[in-house]
Amino acid sequence: MRKELLTSGAILSGALAYTLLFWQAQKGLNILLFSMLAIVLSWLLHPDQRNNRTYWIMATINLYTATLVVGHHTTLALIAHVFSWILLIGLCQARELRFLFFAGILGVSQLLTAPWQLIKGALAGVSQAGGGWGRRVALSILPVTVTVVFFTLYYQANPRFASWFSSWAYWWQQWDWGNLPGILGLFLRGACIVSALLLPGYFVDLLAPLDQHPLALERRRQKQWLPLRFSTIGLKREYAMAMLTLSLLNGLLLSVNLADLPYVWRLHPQLSAATLSQFVHAGTSLLMLSIVLAMGLLVWFFRGNLNFYRSPGWLQVLGYAWLAQNAWLALAVGVRNYHYFNTYGLTYLRLGVLAFLVLVMVGLLSLYAKLYLRRSLFYLLVSNAWAWVLCLVLAASFNWDVIIARYNLSDQRPQAPDVQWLVSTVSPQQFPVLLAKYSTLIANWPEADVQVTLETQSQRIRQRLATQDWRGWNYRDRQLARACAQSWPGKK
Repeated sequence: MRKELLTSGAILSGALAYTLLFWQAQKGLNILLFSMLAIVLSWLLHPDQRNNRTYWIMATINLYTATLVVGHHTTLALIAHVFSWILLIGLCQARELRFLFFAGILGVSQLLTAPWQLIKGALAGVSQAGGGWGRRVALSILPVTVTVVFFTLYYQANPRFASWFSSWAYWWQQWDWGNLPGILGLFLRGACIVSALLLPGYFVDLLAPLDQHPLALERRRQKQWLPLRFSTIGLKREYAMAMLTLSLLNGLLLSVNLADLPYVWRLHPQLSAATLSQFVHAGTSLLMLSIVLAMGLLVWFFRGNLNFYRSPGWLQVLGYAWLAQNAWLALAVGVRNYHYFNTYGLTYLRLGVLAFLVLVMVGLLSLYAKLYLRRSLFYLLVSNAWAWVLCLVLAASFNWDVIIARYNLSDQRPQAPDVQWLVSTVSPQQFPVLLAKYSTLIANWPEADVQVTLETQSQRIRQRLATQDWRGWNYRDRQLARACAQSWPGKK
């Protein structure tokens, strides 16, 4: 009973804090403060999680991404923070969970079922209270009356207390109480988020057994669970088929990599735009697909007892060669992409290709560990899920809007920047960079258009900052405010 009261109090306090922090407020410092409060409440109410290393790693990631939102205030940082919230809720439900995909399922299911849990808890509280509500109200009359009397005395006797309470009451009156449904909706949303973190879930018993697969492979006589089976051939014939397949594919990929040596790694600097575009766009997508299929092929061949057959035989050697060649192919794709953005500038799509290649290299490395250490498919899923999360957090650690603007306007680039594209897709995050590169902009675009773009962005930034209070404070907006205070030709 005591724990239920503490949990109810934590949910109410968390919902109230969420409402105070986010009602008619921009996102910034409030995200970090709410995350800190929620994690403290989880630490107090879940003693069994205090020694759970996985949970605290995710809690650290949650606080780190919240700090990134306060720091450079990018959309990617906010997305990473939302994902960390979902995973944190899932890990809070199952202490020994290893596969983050299962944690994500638990987190989403908790958020979806949180309203029902709140309703069920409220109905249970009313049924337990029964007819005692009238007695409780009667008992509260005297304490409330005495409190009001002493409050009046303190208010009249202490000017500082009166001033503090008056300022707090003035702030309280500034709330748009005419929009009470919106305030209640925000309160309920905060209650759902906190209850999803603190209350037990419905689907833990369903997913927890699925997370108990071993990470290491074992010799088994029974057939694999995969739907495709070679029921008419034995292990020797499957070994021979795998040897032939990997031998042919290694030879084929070797010819591809050799053909790329003079074309990719020594790309002629004066290729036409159409040739370079076809070289990157058409070739890159197909090569990335081939790498993914190659990884799936190795997972299939080394799914079971072939890992123990004639070990460490030629099949493992061919597998290592296949991984090495695919890693080289991934590097070649990266070089293709580098040639393109070095000539025509950075975009989010080109950065996305590089991010995908990083994940591919991590996948190839984990696949090498699977072959060398004889790990299971579940090991691949667990390790790569963590790699995806860490790569997302790492990517969110940088302000890519600023990096793209600085790179595209750099004086070291071989070609003139595409100012028209940069100005038409300008983000408020890039405003200080555009001011610093004003001379480069007007050298490649009409000065009047540049001035109009800067003035429009400056007005938007000032209008947004005018409605910002301490809850939405972030360091990037402070930098933008300083930039707007600067002068430039044509400023109004």
